[in-house]
Amino acid sequence: MEGCCVLGFRKNRFLGLLVLALTLSVFLSLSTACSPKPQVRLAKISVGVILPEQVVSRKTFNQILSNSLVDEIKEIKIIVKNSQGGIVYESKTQNKLNPSFEFELAPGNYQFVVEGVNNDDQVILRGSTTQTIEPARTYNITITTDFLNGFLETIVEISDEVYQRYNAAGTLTLKSATGATESVEISTFSSNTVRVTKELKPGVWEATLSITFTAKDQYTYPRQQTVSQTFYQQVLPVRTSKAKFFVYYESNQIAISQSQVLLPYIAPVQNLRASVDWQRKELTITWDHSIEGATFEVYKEIKVTDEGQEIFQYELVGRTTQKSITVQNYDVNEHSRINGVAVNAIFEGKQSGLARLEKKDFTGVLSAPYNVAGTYNTDTNVLTLSWTHDEAECTYVVYAKIGNQLEQLATTNSKTISVQDFFGNKFWNTSSFVVVAQKNGAQSSTEIPKNQLIITNLTVQTSSAVMYKLFIRSFYDAKGNDGIGDFLGVVQKVDYLKNLGIDTIWFLPFNKSESYHGYDVTDYYDVEEDYGTIEELEQMIKVLNENGIRVVMDAVFNHTSDKHPWFLDAVENTTNSRYWNYYIMTLEDKTGQANWHWKINSKGQKVWYFGLFSHTMPDLNFDDPEVRNEVKKIIDYWITMGVDGFRFDAAKHFYGWSWNDGISQSAQIAKELEVYIRSKLPNAILVSEVFDGNPSVLSQFAPMPVFNFNFMYEITGNYEGKDNLLSNSTNWVRSLTYHLPIYHFPFIDNHDLNRFVSVLIDQKYGGNVTSGTKQYLLVNALLLSLDGMPAIYYGNEIGLRGWKWSSDPWDMPVREPMQWYANQQGTGQTWWTKPIYQAKNITLGNARVDGAIYDDPNDGISVEEQTTGYTILNFFKQFINLRKQYPALALGSITIERDWKNLYVIRRTYGSQEVLVMINLDPNYQNNFTVPAGFRWVWYAFFNGNSFEFGSKNESPLSSNTNWTVNPRQIYVFVK
Repeated sequence: MEGCCVLGFRKNRFLGLLVLALTLSVFLSLSTACSPKPQVRLAKISVGVILPEQVVSRKTFNQILSNSLVDEIKEIKIIVKNSQGGIVYESKTQNKLNPSFEFELAPGNYQFVVEGVNNDDQVILRGSTTQTIEPARTYNITITTDFLNGFLETIVEISDEVYQRYNAAGTLTLKSATGATESVEISTFSSNTVRVTKELKPGVWEATLSITFTAKDQYTYPRQQTVSQTFYQQVLPVRTSKAKFFVYYESNQIAISQSQVLLPYIAPVQNLRASVDWQRKELTITWDHSIEGATFEVYKEIKVTDEGQEIFQYELVGRTTQKSITVQNYDVNEHSRINGVAVNAIFEGKQSGLARLEKKDFTGVLSAPYNVAGTYNTDTNVLTLSWTHDEAECTYVVYAKIGNQLEQLATTNSKTISVQDFFGNKFWNTSSFVVVAQKNGAQSSTEIPKNQLIITNLTVQTSSAVMYKLFIRSFYDAKGNDGIGDFLGVVQKVDYLKNLGIDTIWFLPFNKSESYHGYDVTDYYDVEEDYGTIEELEQMIKVLNENGIRVVMDAVFNHTSDKHPWFLDAVENTTNSRYWNYYIMTLEDKTGQANWHWKINSKGQKVWYFGLFSHTMPDLNFDDPEVRNEVKKIIDYWITMGVDGFRFDAAKHFYGWSWNDGISQSAQIAKELEVYIRSKLPNAILVSEVFDGNPSVLSQFAPMPVFNFNFMYEITGNYEGKDNLLSNSTNWVRSLTYHLPIYHFPFIDNHDLNRFVSVLIDQKYGGNVTSGTKQYLLVNALLLSLDGMPAIYYGNEIGLRGWKWSSDPWDMPVREPMQWYANQQGTGQTWWTKPIYQAKNITLGNARVDGAIYDDPNDGISVEEQTTGYTILNFFKQFINLRKQYPALALGSITIERDWKNLYVIRRTYGSQEVLVMINLDPNYQNNFTVPAGFRWVWYAFFNGNSFEFGSKNESPLSSNTNWTVNPRQIYVFVK
């Protein structure tokens, strides 16, 4: 019983809870039904449309211009679709410059589609993207679009005569302006008409149709022939462009016609005219056309050269529905730049093709000047132009055309001009000169290419025939701010050089370079910034030439710097570099092979290269014709700058894998360059550095002159004389044939050798300055008595000291500053070595004070201390000027009358003049020579015993042959 009571209680409780739940559910349902719906929060949408790059072509095809494809678009529309594909938004715009749309969307997933349509309502442009939209947010959506493809149909018709005799197969190769390529094979021609249709991206395509014809029988000639034709065709979106060719027989050969454009173009523009109003600077263009409502595109036509082919570029002036347009700011620069004008008519998507008018047919233009001629002097930098003109009372404006710009040079009422200071660098960059005639608001012009001008120079005459080897860095600092010599420093010291008597200067390298000495060039067409600007260099050349001094440039063609852009490009791009063959380079491992070095490029490749002198000086490859052409171009440039000659550095090593290898090939290169230079500059001073004392080596370079290292070794090794010294060291030269009387360059020391005065004083004479100086002057007198062009190193004329080091700073101490002042300080004094020596902690001599290791203040070795008296400087001045005073000593033929250890007698003959030089190098023994009657004594130097004097004599001519005693260390000069 109790159990039944419990069960009944639980059941009643469950039913109660159920009733309560149902009641609450009904209540909540009613509540919800009576409440308002929550609001959907929309998102803000901004859609930007990116149109494709405008397709631009520099080429035309049958005068049909490549139009901007964007111009084909009539309007742009946007369609937004939801996830079920339903359209929820649609809009359109005619804004093609910056199309965009703004609207709102409810949350969801959407596809955004942008389409552009043409005038025929065809879709020609499309782009799309998808985006999930969340409520109450702002979205900036960018849609990139592209044009739909078009079609190119190529039709080939073969004449019955050709088709019956030949089987044909061909290829249509297509290349777009962007570089994309397509190819279609035509394996066989099943009929005499073949159509090839290719779907292509819109733009201008270069198409080459090539067809090979093979005879069907053995009697047909030619047996096989290939014909081809290249044409250019613009492919428009969704349209089909057509081109047609006809193949036929012509003169027993198969020929193919030019392509015919088959698009349905509208009627052409007629009666195109243009007139110029020079006062208003306006060009007015008018034309006729039969279709009302057409749009006209007006262009300037510009003639250019592309890959060796003359083509036209077209610059849009504007679009108009009128039949005229006026171009503003039309001046002589613009008139010279353009070739003419062109107009294209457009109507309902079709075009007329270009109607063209050349500028010679413009009205309002005078008859043009003619017979334009001119000269340019590379030394004085004077440009002269003259012309003929049939019009009277004209004003003439003359321009230099540099690139695409015209630079005004002069305005004149005469028919000739002379332009001063037209520097060579500007002349090099000028392509032509334009003479513009102006009268009563009209004008005309004539252009003369630069290469039609006559190039002249000052033709500096040989006087002393003595070369001065000058290191600009050490010479004179005109700017006075860095202790480094400069171009203007040479200008300021021109009187010093002129008074010294030299007539030629060989400048150590002044190209832009990595090192202080300049023998690792980084730019052959520029100058070392430390020395100044290229205009200052030209000023220096001009001043020197005007003072009778020629300029010889050090041409470093054996190698470049490893920082030269050519080399850097070759290392980085290896075989893909245009400069790969400029050098001797390989990707093959050259470990253990002499003079091979390597660098790692950014791709991790180890690039090996040959450099005989150093890993920082990679050798140029003279086997590459482009290298030879580049070298000749560099030579042309510097001839234009006004240099009078070249010294070829390391000419012995243009070829070869070691120091004595490839000499004959190197000589051939040097001789080839000499021939080239003399074709441009017949009287150029040319010399090769062939660092070898063997005459059999030196003679291989003839007729290219060389520095006479054989004489250098002989005289410096036998400074007190030796039998047959002159015969042994100079006869080999005179046995060869040369282009100019200046056929060898004897010298005693240079920038690569110890200064010989130091060798004599410090080493040979144990510190005896007097004996060393005497012998030094005697040796130089012998040098300056020789034929050819004796060369002296800067500072030799004051006895500047210097020794090479076997370690850092290596050769720098023989290239130290020229000493101008007793205290080694003053205006223009160079001291560039000082900070270098300080950084290297070199304390020898005066290194840390003024940058001179071997020259001290008030030691007698300076120009200031040697201006008067029996000084080294005055000895050099007097002897060099003897060569100027008596041309036979500089220019005459040479006869060695005596070639003994203690007597050298040299006879020089020039016309009716004879000079006799007697020199005794021996410090101990005298000798005699019979001086013929008629000679008179004009100069002497006595260094025998305690004597140290020299100077002029004015003796009467000898009445009879006279036995003359030449004491030790004496010099006599006689003239007849």
